[in-house]
Amino acid sequence: MNVTRTFDLLERYGELFIKDDVLCFKQNGEWKKFSTREYIDYSYNFCYGLYEAGLRKGDKIITVSTSRPEWNFVDMGMSMLGVVHVPVFTSLSIPEYEFIIKNSDARMVIISDNRLFKTLGRHLIEKGFADRLYTFDFLAGVKNWMELVEKGKTCSEKTKEEI
Repeated sequence: MNVTRTFDLLERYGELFIKDDVLCFKQNGEWKKFSTREYIDYSYNFCYGLYEAGLRKGDKIITVSTSRPEWNFVDMGMSMLGVVHVPVFTSLSIPEYEFIIKNSDARMVIISDNRLFKTLGRHLIEKGFADRLYTFDFLAGVKNWMELVEKGKTCSEKTKEEI
């Protein structure tokens, strides 16, 4: 297999590195583990979900996230579709976030958790960004990245062929 793009690694992982705990992190005092198969499936389904949601090559998505496996899944999914990933530090001020969002032309923002949502998410909602705001953690009243994964799971064969 010839790896020429970052997401080509997914196929390689699926062939050579089958593990039940390929990516892990601790949340609320408990270990959360993702298998190789989950890594591959989440990445592809996120990609398909983005496509079904109308995103295309060259569109931009900002992530404001702590280090966590979901960041890898969305990064791979964006790469497959040709979406530009704009990862942003979690320690910026609201004016700095506003500057990046405005000047990046981002079509979507993904925030990792409740702490960052309290800092940035509520501000984005006030600025009219609610329909383009997602989180990794499940938060009441906020879209979750898994909605795009679920959309990807039910996409048509035509979508998969086009991607």
